[in-house]
Amino acid sequence: MKRTALFLIMWFALVSAYAQNYTYDSLCHYYMGNYYPEFHNILSLRDGGILFNLGLRNYDEQGGYISDYGQELVKLVQNEEGLSVAASAFIPDEYVYSTMMERDTKGNGNLLVDIDRDFDNLTATLHIRHFNDALDFDDGDDIFVLLEDTLFLYHDPWTNDAPELSLQGEQFLFDGGDIILRYTILTQDPFAQPPYTSPYVTVFARIGTDGIIKDKKVLPATLFDPSHNFFYFGFFNESPREYFLANRFYVNNGTSMELCVLDSMFCIQRIDTIDRNLTGNLITYFQMCHVMSFDESSYIIASEYERNSSIINRGVHVTKYDKTTHTILANTCFPTIPFTEHTGSAHCLGLERTADGNLFFAHCTQDRMAGYVGQVGVAKLDADMNVIWLRYCLEPTGYIHEVRGSKSTQVLEDGRFALGAVDFAPNEMFASPFFLVFTDEGSTDIPEMESFVRPYAFGPNPVHDELHLIYSPDVQPAQIELYDLQGRLLQTQTQGFESIGLEGLAAGQYLMKVTLNNGKTFTDRVVKE
Repeated sequence: MKRTALFLIMWFALVSAYAQNYTYDSLCHYYMGNYYPEFHNILSLRDGGILFNLGLRNYDEQGGYISDYGQELVKLVQNEEGLSVAASAFIPDEYVYSTMMERDTKGNGNLLVDIDRDFDNLTATLHIRHFNDALDFDDGDDIFVLLEDTLFLYHDPWTNDAPELSLQGEQFLFDGGDIILRYTILTQDPFAQPPYTSPYVTVFARIGTDGIIKDKKVLPATLFDPSHNFFYFGFFNESPREYFLANRFYVNNGTSMELCVLDSMFCIQRIDTIDRNLTGNLITYFQMCHVMSFDESSYIIASEYERNSSIINRGVHVTKYDKTTHTILANTCFPTIPFTEHTGSAHCLGLERTADGNLFFAHCTQDRMAGYVGQVGVAKLDADMNVIWLRYCLEPTGYIHEVRGSKSTQVLEDGRFALGAVDFAPNEMFASPFFLVFTDEGSTDIPEMESFVRPYAFGPNPVHDELHLIYSPDVQPAQIELYDLQGRLLQTQTQGFESIGLEGLAAGQYLMKVTLNNGKTFTDRVVKE
């Protein structure tokens, strides 16, 4: 009884919110050849296009990493027929982990910013490129800013020798036409013993789009424990301007988080530790985490949680905190159940604030014991973290890949919510990105890609005896029907829509048809083990 009550409490917020209409389009799967793509940035172009920046890495036939390959810029347009690729551009690059795309505030074009590392001269250079909405680049306008000229070279026993400049997590912000850059550099051999001290220092720099370094500050290593890893960097307050740096560290066999607040001159104002305990004996797992300032008095953390329970193993949560006390103001959880019946996992794909004071949130759930089969969830939440609507993208059949530091979601200039993710088939050399664009416009039209997105989740699939369903709060089911592959009706339910029993049925494939009160129907393939 207690386990059932806990499960219902976690989903209370999902049934206590109000409905809102939406439309969406999707593009699956954009073929990238034999190269593994990773999402870096999304940019809303002036001509209405949506630009995605993908980093490509080269792997051998056994799945071993060979080298970075370059950046692929993919421009999408949305019309009555849905999403389509309008243009693309490829930029060869030896190191493609971190980039930034923004509109040029001093012209009608756009900026592509990344960091070049010179392995021969041990230098790091900020590279600013200019391009227009047609993805034409003008190499004559490129700007190079020397960041470091004495990078440390050491022998890493797991990799080759390399100049050490760490770009883990978020590096770039765009503030008032200036590029805000954060990175760490190595100052000594990290394997030197004894004594062992933190070998990293953190650097902040404010650089104009003309290449002028306006401010640069180095934070000494003594400010942070060497076990702490920086993974998120963003705006904390608008006025006065403040930034935050989120650090994770391990303590008592778990991850905790520090929130370091800096002023506009990169001087540390305070460093606070965030409690990883949530309501219901849930623990935040800060390894996969997104942090965002919400308003003048609160901020949001979206992260994976875990709990030792056969009912609720893992999931993701979106939690609103007070900026001064760091106490929890509101919380919503999205459990992996009923997606999996094994040890499920989940992580965040993106967290964005909307112009109307709400939130867009995207996440992924995976079944570790069933080949990492994953599903993507996209939700809109109000200021109290109540779910307005929730949609599940059911077509991806592999591991939905997420790289910390990537920017795979974005609220566009016209209010649309764009999401990019990578569908990776385990044990196969196959990985392809897919794109989703959601629009809140009050429309009641049924989009052509309705077969791809559902207002409910179901699982586990494959299933033994009982299939569970969870619905978005803005829809109401009316009927569930089960058919065999020959189209013969096997059973009908007009109540008890949270589950459907398959006891007594032979192993094989079946079709589940869900009808909503508004007349919309959805048909899904279910596998009985």
